[in-house]
Amino acid sequence: AVAVVTASAKPRKSSVRQNMLSTISRQYDLSGSGALDEVEQAMRDRDLDNKGRLTNEDVRRIVEDQFRSRDDIHVYKKAVAGLVCLVVILALSNFGTSMASAILAK
Repeated sequence: AVAVVTASAKPRKSSVRQNMLSTISRQYDLSGSGALDEVEQAMRDRDLDNKGRLTNEDVRRIVEDQFRSRDDIHVYKKAVAGLVCLVVILALSNFGTSMASAILAK
């Protein structure tokens, strides 16, 4: 048995705004605003077969992407920490060189 996540549309407030979205996109307009917000658009973008629903495989890909993004952020944080350490070391060495030249200039 395959579970399917289906976007259900709420009643629309304005029929004029409703016409702005395609039939499939309207199924992802969960807020009923007549426009897709960031989350609704992300869900719509993942509906590759344009059937108005996300399958288990679609949801699995979303979760895998989230885990990859989290891992990427961890790597970027380490790189930034390493670069900050390098800047501090270079600043201290510059300060030390300035102090040595001041002492030798006396």
